[in-house]
Amino acid sequence: MRKSMSRSILNRYKLLTISVAVAIAVVFSGSPAVYGQDWTSFGGNDDHNCVTDVKLPDKADETSLKWGTQLSKEGAMGNSCTPPIIVGDKLYSASKNELLELDKENGDILRKTSLSGNVRYAMNPIAYAKDSHTNNEPYVFIQLDNGRIQCVNIKTMKSVWVSSAYKNEQTISPVVYKNGKVYTGTWNNKKGRFLCFDVKGKDTQSPKWSLDPSQNGDGARGFYWVGAYVSERCAVFGSDGSNEEKGKSILYSVDPDTGTVIDKIDNVDSAIRSTVVRSGDFLYFTTYTGSVYKVGMKDNGKFNKASIKQQSLGEKKIVTGSPVISNNRLYIGAVDSGNQFGSTGNHRMMVLNADTLKIERAVNTPGGPKAQALLSTNTGETGKVRVYFTCNTPPGGIFFIEDKPGMNSGECKTLFTPEKEMQEHCISPLCCDEDGNIYYKNDSNYLMAVKRNPAKLTGLSVKDKKNGVEGKWIPAFSPRNSKYEIIIKKIIGNKVSITPKAPKEQKIEIDGKEVKSGDSVDVAVKDTNKVVVTLKENIGGKTVTYKRKYSLKIRQSGSNAFLSDLRISKTNQDAYTLDENSDALLEYTPKFNPNNLTYHTKLFDGDNRFVNIWPKLQQKGAKLKVKPAENVANSQDQLDEEGNIKPETSGDNPRYPVYFQAGSKASTVKLLVTSENGTETKEYSVTIVRSKDIGKKVLKLSKTKLSMYKGQTYKLKAELKGKKTGDIIKWKSINKKVAKVDQKGNVTALKPGKTLIYVTCKGADEAFCSVKVTPKEFKLSTNKISLNPGQKYRISIAKRNPKGKIHYKFADNKSKKYITIYKDGTIKAKKIGTGQVIFTCNGIKQKLTVKVCQFQLKKTVIKLKRGKSYKLEVSKNKPKGKVRYSLKGKSDGRYLSISSKGVVKAKKNKGTAYVVAKCNGIRITVKVVIV
Repeated sequence: MRKSMSRSILNRYKLLTISVAVAIAVVFSGSPAVYGQDWTSFGGNDDHNCVTDVKLPDKADETSLKWGTQLSKEGAMGNSCTPPIIVGDKLYSASKNELLELDKENGDILRKTSLSGNVRYAMNPIAYAKDSHTNNEPYVFIQLDNGRIQCVNIKTMKSVWVSSAYKNEQTISPVVYKNGKVYTGTWNNKKGRFLCFDVKGKDTQSPKWSLDPSQNGDGARGFYWVGAYVSERCAVFGSDGSNEEKGKSILYSVDPDTGTVIDKIDNVDSAIRSTVVRSGDFLYFTTYTGSVYKVGMKDNGKFNKASIKQQSLGEKKIVTGSPVISNNRLYIGAVDSGNQFGSTGNHRMMVLNADTLKIERAVNTPGGPKAQALLSTNTGETGKVRVYFTCNTPPGGIFFIEDKPGMNSGECKTLFTPEKEMQEHCISPLCCDEDGNIYYKNDSNYLMAVKRNPAKLTGLSVKDKKNGVEGKWIPAFSPRNSKYEIIIKKIIGNKVSITPKAPKEQKIEIDGKEVKSGDSVDVAVKDTNKVVVTLKENIGGKTVTYKRKYSLKIRQSGSNAFLSDLRISKTNQDAYTLDENSDALLEYTPKFNPNNLTYHTKLFDGDNRFVNIWPKLQQKGAKLKVKPAENVANSQDQLDEEGNIKPETSGDNPRYPVYFQAGSKASTVKLLVTSENGTETKEYSVTIVRSKDIGKKVLKLSKTKLSMYKGQTYKLKAELKGKKTGDIIKWKSINKKVAKVDQKGNVTALKPGKTLIYVTCKGADEAFCSVKVTPKEFKLSTNKISLNPGQKYRISIAKRNPKGKIHYKFADNKSKKYITIYKDGTIKAKKIGTGQVIFTCNGIKQKLTVKVCQFQLKKTVIKLKRGKSYKLEVSKNKPKGKVRYSLKGKSDGRYLSISSKGVVKAKKNKGTAYVVAKCNGIRITVKVVIV
């Protein structure tokens, strides 16, 4: 029997108040969900406003993967799986040319059926319907390539109908079902159409209507990632831009039955790549160049254009997600256009006032949030919400922010990080069930279920038995990660020492044997050692059991420094995916053998200016450096700080590009392999031999980094390999206000800041030196000291740039009575009083004040029996000041206590502890031995 639930994402919005015209209530109408816990389409409801009142996980350490199922192993580009929908106790997703039914509890694939095409990039969920229009048959509607929709009956897993094709048009928008009709859009670079299909069809289905902007005077444009808001009166959706992303776009309102255009807004600032979302009496959508729009509707399906509001989220922002609205706050991700696929950049989760569209908050995110967020109102605090979302950069996990009206601070938090094999980019929306489990996918093509799981280890140690040295953890231990590789330098007797820690109410087992928290046990190393922690909670009178499993792959550090294979190619395609006889591979002699360290290619007569070397290591964890040896012309940005060639990735294997130097017909690199444990090294040599000189000139600078101070000069030297008569080297600074350079390479620092000095020559890659100019500095480590008469002190320098000579003198003649200065800067106290010294360096003066006073104790080492006391006595205190006593460190409190009057009392523990006495700026440490 299906459970019922209270969830705002599945409850229909309340009818508009009586003061609103009945016709408007018809424009904004909803329909009930099929089942209480179902999530049947984009956003989870007809309004596409992704809000739930289900409590979702909110602590990373208490969240774990429930299951992960990889639906395709062929990579995300054109072989991805769709974000899931929930129907009862099943999930449905399409991948490649298959529709799959999965068990919601464990992710097992229960059934699958072939489709008439491929879902390709699969960025949006499919849709589900079961009502009188479908004759109460459970239908799903799947986006296929070539602009098609396929209807499948999931009771029989057989096709009902497939729409006719629009060749080369992508179907990458959400599918929307309403009142027996299915809506979606197609796109092909600059062209496309918006389609409506009658659900009651068979075999090949033609659209009920089609809107092609190029046919009605609006110009060629497609529909990309846009879903329609559909009511009884109108269907509202947006178009792509007239010039792809950045041209003006159109928001359409059409008759849902005929497709007749009722109204349009044709001056939207750029491409609309979001689904239209309804909240209250308004519709919301976003545009590619970073704007949020809001518009009301009239009772006849026309836009209330007087109500239109627009808010830019800032320059260089990309917005493709659909907004989420709750409690008059709107949430939308904004992606930094300068690094939209990276983890660095000005990526934000934006919070706006839903009425005025005024920006209330902008929260930094660890990647670009490109998909719609999921909002939970169930946080235990009135008015407070949590907004969950994904970011389009690895690891492809789940993040969230907390928010409420008036809140203007708080960081983005990580909720869930997938295991390594599941990490990838992610443009997936999220959905949840009534139990608070979250479902989504990323570009690894894993479909994942994420759940609350408070069972956890708080610490885990794996050490070798002999020396007790901790193994190297990959990744570093965290309660939230479940899979680890641990490398031990030497494993004795196939056993290691494992020490787990967990909260006291939790049970720990290692390989099936119970272990107490904090206890160290010897464990035999297996292929995979398992640590399981179990917690039982009483929830609503029922006992709920949580388990978390940690898998440990423990191995000994390797001493292997051999290569397992070596390929050389003319292309960037992964060489190990090529046939061994491919023309893209270069032949070399002798044939590869790990023990042979020297290789030469056969004569190469291609016009390539570089080739790629693809070495493979025998031992996982061994280190490889590829060093230019002779006539290699890789530019500075292709080398690391040590001058090694940086690897680049094409497919699963790294490649090392080797560029040919002009004036030579052979280029040599050295491949230095170091074993994982650092005990073994092998150096392979590879020479590429060419029939003709097709190389490039190489410019190198004597320095690639330079730190200077204002007014300093430095001469950079440039070396041009392959130089010919008439070659001219040119110098330039990109910020002449910070540092300038003449045409002889003389650099002059002008003011604090950073710049790059470039050297160029025709036919060569430019080289550069990064220059940092700092101000002249001079600072003492302290400007006040206290000394006893006869005591010496040598001042230390905190900052000195450049390291010029330090001069010092008395501040006045009176100071000579109290202190003496030696040539090395040492100060000696003479008699009680105060003297001052002026230190000068780099034109900067620093004053040191020396207070000469007396403070001494009668004893600085005492011996006490346990339980006994001793009062510290002052022998000298002039001028008389208050003496303050304290323990030197926290651990000293185990052995003794000290009163404000200097009474030391020994406790029950034997040992040595320390007390500190301070007066007149002088600090004395007293050693206390307790016997």
